[in-house]
Amino acid sequence: MGANGLIFVYGTLMRGGENHRKLAAHKVRFVGEGKIKGRLFHIRGESYPGAAPTSSRTYIQGELYELNSPDKALKKLDQFEETNEGLFVRKLADVWVGRQKFKAWTYFYPGRKNRASNIASGRFRVRSAARKKPAKRSGKIE
Repeated sequence: MGANGLIFVYGTLMRGGENHRKLAAHKVRFVGEGKIKGRLFHIRGESYPGAAPTSSRTYIQGELYELNSPDKALKKLDQFEETNEGLFVRKLADVWVGRQKFKAWTYFYPGRKNRASNIASGRFRVRSAARKKPAKRSGKIE
């Protein structure tokens, strides 16, 4: 499993999340629950979280997936994450699944952190699409 073919998600694209279907549409394979070093926060007024990388011992909990067609999938996911508009930035990160370490793509939020509140647990509570109306924006890959 190469870095180009792996993606770590920590928000609405996780299983049970309102936008998981956008990830599942790319015939992904679930590798496992994992974590990355970083700080997770809720962006005020939005239904999705953001993440910032950190070198401290704080972790973001999420899921690791292997993409079937990485180039095609990442192009679509970049559009969804609005990387061209600067909403999110896709970067490689170290992901731990159990004791195994992988390199995978993930989306970090480069925006103003003063518009956000810290999620101390490092885990975003997924809201099911069946229970919630769609957000103003179709959601985020986290």
